[in-house]
Amino acid sequence: MMKWLFLAVFLTFGIVSMAPIADACDERYLLKRMLVEQQLAWNEGNIDGFMQAYWKSPHLRFASGGKVTRGWYETLKGYHERYPDRAAMGKLSFDVLEIMMFGDDDATMFGRWTLTRANDKPGGLFTLMFKRFDGDWKIVSDHTSSN
Repeated sequence: MMKWLFLAVFLTFGIVSMAPIADACDERYLLKRMLVEQQLAWNEGNIDGFMQAYWKSPHLRFASGGKVTRGWYETLKGYHERYPDRAAMGKLSFDVLEIMMFGDDDATMFGRWTLTRANDKPGGLFTLMFKRFDGDWKIVSDHTSSN
């Protein structure tokens, strides 16, 4: 009888103490899924769909090529200017290297990006800062570098 009581207590507290770990894993999965959705949109030539992961705010921060762009519309405009057609867009792939959770509503993701085009294959690193707004994760800051 004592063994069963001990086992029941152990399992109860073990499961309860594992809940934050499971939650963090679920959130990491959601963040990775966002990047998969971005990749799919990009590879379909859909820059507007790609941008849905970003915070639609004038406070969005996008840093790349030694330049900082502020604002969702300004970032969207920059993407359309730099990638005017499917050939320029190429095929995008991401490799998530690490996700750090900071509480329930903030996360940072580090990874690599590669763009495969007919005549070149640029790539580099990215750092994405995420914030949860009303239950939905959004990228609030993107720092992307090239090799």
